[in-house]
Amino acid sequence: MSKKNDLKWGKGLGLLILLAFIGISLNTPGSPDPFHVNRAKSVESRNNLGAMNRGQQAYFLEHNNFGESVNDLGISIRPETQNYRYSIKGLDNAAFHYGISLHPEVFQPKPKIWGILPRRGKEYGIPSYLGIVWVKHNQNADSDKPQSQWLTVSILCQSTYPYLLKEGFQPRSHNGDFQCPDGMVQLN
Repeated sequence: MSKKNDLKWGKGLGLLILLAFIGISLNTPGSPDPFHVNRAKSVESRNNLGAMNRGQQAYFLEHNNFGESVNDLGISIRPETQNYRYSIKGLDNAAFHYGISLHPEVFQPKPKIWGILPRRGKEYGIPSYLGIVWVKHNQNADSDKPQSQWLTVSILCQSTYPYLLKEGFQPRSHNGDFQCPDGMVQLN
């Protein structure tokens, strides 16, 4: 081989090593994984809706009806954050708490560079949540205590993809109990 070919080969090999290094550095354990970042964002809504469910149960025990706003519950949750919008729909026998994702889309992974090196950018949408609190008759109630005639029950539901929860959606009850609607799974 001639010196000219050796020089080209050396530059090509150096470029290949550089590209491999860049590809490896883009996927290091220290770089944030979008799945885990968005999973952490969804914890915000799970925690807030859990607090809203508990606040609603306490509100019902004190006032004998359900609160119609987050302020009624006496908890400090902003109606809208960077990731979620929160609202409540109160009925006579139930209350629905909505944690609507402001980023529900699921983005596909970006194509590889030259078909070889992976590119960063795979993102996952964050799910919406539905908290449901309702009252039902306590069959083991003490007849001397009218307050013990009713139980408050709560569940927390998380949306599955591609299902998107809409504000104001009202799930149906079956035999006095609510269940997570289709497209959602129960977390507790």
